[in-house]
Amino acid sequence: MPGRIDSVATRTKEPLTAKQVQEALDLVSVDESNPVATTRWWQRARALVSNWLGVVGVLGFFSAAWLYYDRRDHALYEAERRRITFHCIRCDHLYTARAGAAVAACPRCDHENTRLKF
Repeated sequence: MPGRIDSVATRTKEPLTAKQVQEALDLVSVDESNPVATTRWWQRARALVSNWLGVVGVLGFFSAAWLYYDRRDHALYEAERRRITFHCIRCDHLYTARAGAAVAACPRCDHENTRLKF
């Protein structure tokens, strides 16, 4: 059974067709020279921003995490890579120490040795 629309203008309760119901629900302008705009520019812009905000946020988060961990791993790798080689003249043992050390004790015999220079 089709729906009935009761309005102030028409107090008759007669069955309406689907086309009449659709036309009754459409926006109509009171002033024909100034029609009703269904969507304004700022509404379209707000919808566009809200649709893409999540995508940009997720991409930004993963990009920031990638940059952070890349820089951190690079710094850890460089600290590990920059080591100085030592040769113990007492026990003939080769060992390494952190960068910046001019003299280091041998882990086997505790003899102080100077770094190797190539």
